[in-house]
Amino acid sequence: MKSFTDEFSEDDRLALSQEIMQRYPDRIPIICEPKDTSLTIDKRKFLAPRDYKVGHFLLTLRRRISNINSNDALYIFSNNFIPPTGKNIGELYDEMKSKDGLLYLKFAKESTFG
Repeated sequence: MKSFTDEFSEDDRLALSQEIMQRYPDRIPIICEPKDTSLTIDKRKFLAPRDYKVGHFLLTLRRRISNINSNDALYIFSNNFIPPTGKNIGELYDEMKSKDGLLYLKFAKESTFG
């Protein structure tokens, strides 16, 4: 599966983010993709409220991943940085958004019991 940035041009991504921000000014446009190909998710575009915590987003994300066990820890990265789970998505967006206006997150799992 191609990454979102490979699949769409920067102009297309910028137009998408502007349209989303105009229609939903209180929401953050997020593109979330697996860090490696061992994980699969049924969608990669998300809209999250500005005051939504990173920890809540992780729970939402965990429900969308088809091949993750309860023994696996889930991590998200933004620009190779793991944000604290108590941070608001709006704060993370303000700090880490891309120049196309989207917040790109990668996720990975780690087995916690062996």
